[in-house]
Amino acid sequence: MIPPIESLGRQFDNEVEALAALEAERARLEAQRKFKEEERFKQLYAEMKFGSMDEFILRLADFASPALRAKLKREGGEAVRRGRGRLTDEQKAQIASALRAGEGGTAVAARFGVSLPYVQGVKKQLGLVKPRAAKS
Repeated sequence: MIPPIESLGRQFDNEVEALAALEAERARLEAQRKFKEEERFKQLYAEMKFGSMDEFILRLADFASPALRAKLKREGGEAVRRGRGRLTDEQKAQIASALRAGEGGTAVAARFGVSLPYVQGVKKQLGLVKPRAAKS
């Protein structure tokens, strides 16, 4: 005969019952830990004088790694840009007028959120690029 197993201040007839009781206790402790953690976060945003938990989280996101920020955007339903973006005709016209006004390619690229090679291509289409000198 196997002696009874003692765990959590109780005696069990077999290992299965003891393991089930330990798992139930682990689940209870985990739920308690989560509850306390949630309560602490609620206290933190109030202590930091944020108007809401959302404001607090948004402020903390500034300190997150780029990978976490990308993950938050994906899970938050925000569009994640994949591949080439499309410019409207108005944006293309604004880029062209900025280039004609003499604004630099790097500045135009940064202002409109496009690549420098794209801006260089627009300059070429507008005839604003001098052809290379022929090699002698």
